Formats: sequence, structure tokens, C-alpha cells
Amino acid sequence: GKTIARQLFEICLLSLRGYSAADYYLLGLYKADNRSRDFMTLREYNDVRRQLNRPVVGIIEFNKWIFGKYFASVGISTPHCYGIFHRQIGFSERIGSLREAQQLWGFLVGIAGPFVVKPLAGDRGENVRVFDSVDQDRRVLTGGNGTQTTFNELYKELISKEEPWLFQEKIRQHPTLSELHGTSVNTARVITFRDDDGVVNFLAAALRIGIGSAEIDNTTEGGIAAHIDLANGICGPATSRSSIRSLARQPDTG
Repeated sequence: GKTIARQLFEICLLSLRGYSAADYYLLGLYKADNRSRDFMTLREYNDVRRQLNRPVVGIIEFNKWIFGKYFASVGISTPHCYGIFHRQIGFSERIGSLREAQQLWGFLVGIAGPFVVKPLAGDRGENVRVFDSVDQDRRVLTGGNGTQTTFNELYKELISKEEPWLFQEKIRQHPTLSELHGTSVNTARVITFRDDDGVVNFLAAALRIGIGSAEIDNTTEGGIAAHIDLANGICGPATSRSSIRSLARQPDTG
């Protein structure tokens, strides 16, 4: 019910207090200006998070190789990590060095089953690639959504970035989650808080669901998220970052 000009004006005012344009819509700040008192800005949130969490913990959180190997070592099931490709520090479990094109090709054809390629310290699903098969004769990789990429195209993409790339097992999701959206792995995100007594409290949860031909479920890449009632596990309607409207059904599968 607001004009574009009015929305822009309110976004500008809120930006002076540290809120982004995305906050204006995601947090529902367009409904009433005083709603902003109920939410932290991103800077405030990060300040509190740094106070509550020791900085060293972030090494495990953001380095996906260390995260995967550490959790595997203590018996927590995680997708298997095969190796890291990088021109200076690349390595794999099976063939050692993983820094050149020929090494990468030999590494890829040796992976049994679908796999995922992602930035080692990436977030928000940016630059994640999913591949279900490798055609050795044609040197072509087929994505989780059916798209095809030549090995040369993939290699050029990987070396164009300075960051290391993690190669990881693609997990097979539960059939019910696959019915929602088959080309992405749809995940439940559970937010927890451990108090000073060591008790872990469950604060909130949401089910993330892919949209269209997406191979990932991240809302930053177009996916939707549905609130999960912690008392009974029932999902509410889903929302996206691109619309304030809620969805009672997945738009592709119903």
C-alpha cells in the first residue's frame, strides 16, 4: 500500500540507523517504523556474536574442510570431503597434489557418485556447483539440474578465483524433501544457543527449499524458507527474499 517513493524514503531513514534495504522487507519494517526497535542491525548482531563466541571457533565454522573432518572424527555424520583444488595449496585424499588441470581431471573421474564444488570458506550458497556425473569420453560434467559443463569450462572457472575450492560428497536427501524440490538438497536450519551452564536451547527453525532449476536451497540464491513449529514440527507458509508475499505451496511442485 505504499508508493515506491515512500518506500525509498523510509529505507533511507532506516539506513541511517544501520538497517539495509533487505532488512526493510525481510524484517517487516515497512509495517511500522517502531518495529525496528525489536531487531538488531547486522553490525549489532555481529558485535554480540563476537562477544559470545571465541574467535577460534570461527576457524571450524567457516573452513569447510576442517569442519567436515573434525565432525567426522567425533562421529557426527557429515558429507565426505574428497579434496581441495588450488593452484598453490591444493591436495586430495587420494592423489596428493591437486593444483593442475590434469591432476584435477584425474581426481574428478575417480570420484564415485555425485559431488559438490564450493568455495572453502564461502557462505550464502555463492558459487556452489553440483554435479551428478562425469562423462570421461566427452570430458563433460552433468549438473544436478541437468545442465552440462565441459571440464575446460569448470577448470577456467576455478582458476579464475583466488580462493580454494572444496570437493565434497553430495548427500541423498529424504524422498519427502525431494518431492518438494528435487534438484536441490532442502535443509532444516536450527538456531541454537548454549547458555553458561552448557544447556543447549532451541530458539527457532526453518526449512529451506530450492526453486526452479536451482541446485541449492539458499534464500540468497532465490530459494524460499518456511518456519518450523518447534512444538510439533509443522511448517508454516514459506517466504523469499524477493517478495513480501508468503507461499503455502512450493511453486514448481505444488
